[in-house]
Amino acid sequence: MNVRQNAALIAGLTVAGLTLGGCAATGDTTAEGPVEFTFLHRMPDKEGAKTVDELIAEFNDSHPGTTVVGETMQGSSGESYPKIRSIVEAGKDVPCVAQLGSERVPDMLDSLMDVTEYAEKYRDHYQPAFFGKAKVGDAIFGLPIGASPIVMYYRADLFEKYGLELPQTWSEYEQMGRIVTEKSSGTAYMGSFLTDEILWTSALATSEGADYFAYDSDEQAWEVSVDSPETDAVAAQWQAMIDAKTVLPTPRWGDEYVKYLTDGTLVTHIGAPWESTMFADSVPDAAGSWKVAQIPHLKASTKTVGQNGGSVAAVLKGCAFPEQAVEFIDWWATNTEGVSGLGMLPATKVDSVPTPPALKEYFSGQDIFDEYIAANENVAAVTWAPQSATLFQALSDAQSKVAEGGRVADIFRDGQDAAVAALTKAGAQVK
Repeated sequence: MNVRQNAALIAGLTVAGLTLGGCAATGDTTAEGPVEFTFLHRMPDKEGAKTVDELIAEFNDSHPGTTVVGETMQGSSGESYPKIRSIVEAGKDVPCVAQLGSERVPDMLDSLMDVTEYAEKYRDHYQPAFFGKAKVGDAIFGLPIGASPIVMYYRADLFEKYGLELPQTWSEYEQMGRIVTEKSSGTAYMGSFLTDEILWTSALATSEGADYFAYDSDEQAWEVSVDSPETDAVAAQWQAMIDAKTVLPTPRWGDEYVKYLTDGTLVTHIGAPWESTMFADSVPDAAGSWKVAQIPHLKASTKTVGQNGGSVAAVLKGCAFPEQAVEFIDWWATNTEGVSGLGMLPATKVDSVPTPPALKEYFSGQDIFDEYIAANENVAAVTWAPQSATLFQALSDAQSKVAEGGRVADIFRDGQDAAVAALTKAGAQVK
């Protein structure tokens, strides 16, 4: 993107209610004395792996004069964003670094610092599709610290019981679901449609070539494609499977879903790498039964993989030490052993990541991170726009109704209307 195009994109974001004024890196990085700042994160510690605080301590020990203090954000991820905004607006004791979902970066620009001059030198450490997750135009606001390509978790024992093979297409997946339904007398399902995971649905769509947003720098206008031919095809396939009762529409989060993963109600689960530790922690009775494979596609020739989430560590406006903050983020992101120990997949350029021993044992000796890396190599590059909170609420409202007879296609249609309305209300041009 050239300077004119970048300026146009920034202007588009500014009109959308997000000013970049004041986001430049203005912290005093030449101040004498020790450097100390806080890292706000949402990463839980995992048994058998180094804790977040232990990893931070390693950085502190290896960087005399710089002290990073970890602080866990409380509440849901959705609740964290207004809290971060409030802290930045207050302007007192602002943490330097905060973990954000990559999809929220454009919506948080009013709270972020442009650290391009410090981050650019680390570009080669990251896969291009991921490095862009912390960018808007040519402005860089942080670095990616976790990738979340979706994969297919599957019960190897149930595949053998029902005589199934790994599906290459969703059509094959649906056919196998009919076998599961018949042989289980309707007590088991090939998989689930998650009614409380909108980024999961987005990952299914982007795996098939969908991209919700694009910015036309010539016309200085947003193009919204939440409802598109690609999402229509995804909706049709999943609606057919729901109607045939080969997949179960159900919330992902709660004890009931853990029961489904344990007792054989679900033969597969489409999920992200960070869920591997949750399997080990929450579904211990199924240890040795679950394995990991690549997801099916509408066409067997398609290899693109969407992300269910993905994290960046961004530098907040008001940080006094942006250069050291970016140095810390890069150290964290490139500490592949530490990151993987927390159940996260690195966003850096890596050929392999050792599967943590506890996870390898749980997944019956499989090097599951090999599958994650394979998926990572095909991750789709997607664009997110500002005013995303309105979009996400509309998607969530429609998706929650699927278990009660709502249509999958309505998720994308309602999301389209909400995104267009939100951008238009904010003063942005929409094609």
